[in-house]
Amino acid sequence: MRFKNLAVSLAALAAMLGFAKPADAETTLRLSTGVDYSSGKYGGTQKTDVIVAPFSAKVSSGSWALRATVPVISIKGPASFVVIEDAGGSTSGSTPGGSGSSGEVTSGTATTRKTTTGVGDLSLSGSYTFDDLLGADSYLELGGRVRLPTGDEAKGLSLGVTDYATTAELGVARKHSGAYVLGGRRFNKDAKGIDRVDGWQAEVGGWLRASESTVVGGSVDWRESSVRGGKDVSEASAYVSYKLTEAVRVGATASAGLTDGAADYGVGLNLSWKTDLFR
Repeated sequence: MRFKNLAVSLAALAAMLGFAKPADAETTLRLSTGVDYSSGKYGGTQKTDVIVAPFSAKVSSGSWALRATVPVISIKGPASFVVIEDAGGSTSGSTPGGSGSSGEVTSGTATTRKTTTGVGDLSLSGSYTFDDLLGADSYLELGGRVRLPTGDEAKGLSLGVTDYATTAELGVARKHSGAYVLGGRRFNKDAKGIDRVDGWQAEVGGWLRASESTVVGGSVDWRESSVRGGKDVSEASAYVSYKLTEAVRVGATASAGLTDGAADYGVGLNLSWKTDLFR
């Protein structure tokens, strides 16, 4: 069943891009990877350490953007499972330079710390952006995401279910600075032995172009726990992104948890490469 869902989702996203691409729109491909480390109790009693190496491919054409992300995860601790979310929910790149992945970790009752490594769930997302609203530099981005259970459920790297999410991002993007607010709803299915619930999420952030090649920014995000009775997750994060060439960008991120359900802290490095398609 999971492979049938994967095939249907890939076909739908491919069709969306094919029909939506304007004849004169520039189409680009951005490939990204990196490594993120976070540590905390995540609402439990013992520390859990999580290392995530996300691999992402994003195609942008005009107002449309489609992205596929799959993470390689290493988790050390008593946690029963870890689910990785695409950072920010935005796929169009309205906030330049920001990247990374955040995880929701549910701690188990076991006292033995163990290390588990493997591939996590595949996320497919798409968005459409309305630019220059009301004749200004503002924009509205509407997005959707489906997360498919491609990870190893037995290792705690997947819940074995397909989840969905919708987001709306309203912001202002000028030449040297920008700011945005984001809201969304996640639709979560019950997993084996886990009573899950749908939940809201929100984020506010901004960025500043410190030089021709450097962008700095920050955000605060919050989301309801996906487990009934669980603790909500909220984090504050900052990043710096540097453009090595017109095609290559590197960046660093740091975050701090604001609630017991979040990691105590996190750090990350990322690298991306962009090229034009259909020249």
